[in-house]
Amino acid sequence: MPKVTQEYLDAKRKEIIDAAYRVSLCKTMCTITMQDVINESGLSQGGIYRYYKDVDEILADMICDIRSRICIIPKVDDILHSEESFENKLKACIDILAEILEDDLFEIGRLNCEITNFALNYPDRIKKVLNNAKIPSNKGYLREAVYSIVKSEIDNRLSNSVNMKYSLEEIFSFIVFSYTGVETETVFNKNNALAGKFVETLFSPRKMLEIVYDNVIRMMNEEA
Repeated sequence: MPKVTQEYLDAKRKEIIDAAYRVSLCKTMCTITMQDVINESGLSQGGIYRYYKDVDEILADMICDIRSRICIIPKVDDILHSEESFENKLKACIDILAEILEDDLFEIGRLNCEITNFALNYPDRIKKVLNNAKIPSNKGYLREAVYSIVKSEIDNRLSNSVNMKYSLEEIFSFIVFSYTGVETETVFNKNNALAGKFVETLFSPRKMLEIVYDNVIRMMNEEA
């Protein structure tokens, strides 16, 4: 019997996760079953279980596949290691978020919404899925970078006896909740036929994120 190569095994796994992705275009991620993937892939049940023991392992690899196609981590690292000012670093992060919502909304924005929905309905399952996803989350990595940038600036101001009105937790929470709202609304508008061209034109994620940036700078500059 000829030896099965790693390339062959990888190609088969890719075939399976591609089938799962196609299913995810019609069903929410948390409702995808092993039978759905079997039907879509055209492989036998034994052919699927040879590579994956359950559907959650497939979903973990599907998430990794999406993350690997759209990776912002090198850009974020460049921002973190630059000598730019706090304002410019934060603006650069905001620009990356805007680019994601403008250019990669379907992949990243939809994936984040799916994961949130999964977490609300099956918190233990999504924890297992994400733990098995070996490629780090773009959104999580950027969130940690923004936290680091804001914390460094606040620590610097406090060391210079600046009496800030807002704490690190308040400012960072404002950023996270604001971005989540913009992302959710953007995904909804792009996928909602009832929204129409008027709403789509009126609602610009980049403009909304620029407003978030302006408010963060205001919060940072307010003294108690």
